[in-house]
Amino acid sequence: MPELQRYCGLSGALNSLLAFGVIHEYFHEKNIVFLLFGAGALIKIIIENLTGLSLLTEISWVPVPSVHAVGFAIGIVLGIPPLINANKRVLFCNSSPN
Repeated sequence: MPELQRYCGLSGALNSLLAFGVIHEYFHEKNIVFLLFGAGALIKIIIENLTGLSLLTEISWVPVPSVHAVGFAIGIVLGIPPLINANKRVLFCNSSPN
């Protein structure tokens, strides 16, 4: 975004942590509440990107909703590989020798 000269917030990082946490907690706890929470956050991000507004907050600068989407996507990308590796370790450790 070359037109963006300054960014005043941590929302991208916070959305990354949110997505990562939702994935981690859902796959460890198997509780649908985590998926619902993540879906709600994703819906909020989609609405923000369609309207160009920042929902649930009042800020004194121009919102950049695409940062929320990028942060959320990064959290998903970073959250999935540890699960894949954890599943491989579980399969390996649970296999009995022949």
